[in-house]
Amino acid sequence: MKKFIFFLCCICAFQISLAADMMNPNVCKSCHEEQHKDWKTSLHALSHEDSNELYRKAVTWAANENHKLYDDQLLECGQCHNPKMQIKKMDADMFLATALNIDTQKSQQLQEAINADDIKTGVSCYICHHVSSIKPKTDPKQSGYKLFDWTLGNIIVGPYDIESTLFHANEYRDFFRENDNLCLSCHQGQATQNKFSVYNTGVESADAEKRCVDCHMGSLRTEIIAPTIKRDDMTPREVKSHFFKGARNSDILKEALDFNLVKIGENEAKLSVQNLISHNVPTGFGGRSMVFEISFFNNAKLLDKQNIDFRAIFKNATMLETFNYGATSMSSDTRLKPFEQRDFKITAPNGTNKITINVVYYVIAPQLQELLQIKSESHIKPYKAMQKEFKF
Repeated sequence: MKKFIFFLCCICAFQISLAADMMNPNVCKSCHEEQHKDWKTSLHALSHEDSNELYRKAVTWAANENHKLYDDQLLECGQCHNPKMQIKKMDADMFLATALNIDTQKSQQLQEAINADDIKTGVSCYICHHVSSIKPKTDPKQSGYKLFDWTLGNIIVGPYDIESTLFHANEYRDFFRENDNLCLSCHQGQATQNKFSVYNTGVESADAEKRCVDCHMGSLRTEIIAPTIKRDDMTPREVKSHFFKGARNSDILKEALDFNLVKIGENEAKLSVQNLISHNVPTGFGGRSMVFEISFFNNAKLLDKQNIDFRAIFKNATMLETFNYGATSMSSDTRLKPFEQRDFKITAPNGTNKITINVVYYVIAPQLQELLQIKSESHIKPYKAMQKEFKF
C-alpha cells in the first residue's frame, strides 16, 4: 500500500512539474517546434510591456488620460494582454505604496506579478491552450481572463480529440476552430471604463460561416507533431499556422480588398473599393488606418498626389483627436464595413495619362503618432499592401 501511495505521489509530482514547465513556451518548443517558431514572430508573443513599445506607451498615455497610476492601468489592460497575471487589481495598500513610491511587501508583490517570467512571454501557448471553458459575455467590459475558467494540472486543450501523452493530458474544445469565442474574448470589448470598445471586431462581423482562424491562421496542413521524437506510431494531424497573419506581417490585405479605376470623363474617374471580408478594414486597435495613395502622371512626370484615408476619428472632451480608449466621441468613421463597396470620384490634373494607386497600412495613423512618441519603426512605418497602375 505504501509503495502504491508513493507511486501515486510521484505521478502527481511529475504532472505538477510539467504543468509549471509548460508556462515556458520553450518547453512546448521541444515537441511543437514549427508552432513555436510561428508564434515567436506574432504580436501574441509581444503582449508584455517590456517587449512592445506601442503597448507600453499606450498604457502610459491611457493612465494619464484616465488619471490612473501606470501599474493600475497596466493591470486593467492585462486582463487580455497578460490574462494569467497573479494580481488582477490593486488593493488600497498596494495603491498607496505605489503612488508614494514606497517599497513595501505589497509593492514588491505587484512588481513580481508584473515581471514574472511566464507573464513576460506574452499570450503564449499556456494561455490559449489552458482555457477550459469560456463564460457568456454579459457586459462589454467583461473580457480576457474575466471570461475564462482554466484547466488544472497538465491538461492541454486544443482542436483534437486524441489520447493523452506522457508529457501532458489532452482534451478537445470547440472554440479553437468551430467558433470565435476564444478570439473574441479579447478581440471584442471595452476592457477599460471608457465607453468605446478597445476592440470591436466581433460586433463588426457579418459572416457567421467564416471563423477568425480561417483567415488569420490559414489553411490546414498535415504535419507530424514532435518531429524530433523517433516513434513508429506517430499520427499525422491537420494543423494551422500560429503566425497569426495581419497587415503588419503578411499580405492578408490582398485577400481582403479589391479596387478598380474607370475613366468617366475628360478629367474624371471612378474609383471602386470593395471590402471582401466580414469585418471592418481596418479593424482592431482604434489608431489604425489604411491610406489609398493616388499619384497622377504624364508619362514619367508626377503631376499631383491625393490620399483617401480609411479610419475612425475619435475626439476627447476638448475635441482634440485622440485614441478610442480615451475618447468621449467619434467624429467620423470611414473604415470599410463588411463586404461594402464604396465609389469615389477622382479628378485628375490636365495631361494625366497614368494613375498609380498604392494601398498602405499604418499600425498607428500618422495623425496620431505624435501622441505616443513611438520610436519603433515597426509601429510607425507604412506597410505597403497593394499597388495597381491604370492608363488614363
